[in-house]
Amino acid sequence: MKILMLIEYFHPFASGGSEWSVYHLIRGLQERNSIFSILTPNYGTEGEEIWNGVKIRRFPFFPRAR
Repeated sequence: MKILMLIEYFHPFASGGSEWSVYHLIRGLQERNSIFSILTPNYGTEGEEIWNGVKIRRFPFFPRAR
């Protein structure tokens, strides 16, 4: 099964509780042969990478001016 998880921040930005919870959820479910990707905004890093066995895809993000 292929699963895409959306999250506002992920490694290396804002390594808080929700980011680690998503990471550990994915690592646990990968043991059941599911394929995961994370989709998150690009805050100045590469568009696609693999970090600790998790594929991370980043999309362009342009903050609004006030």
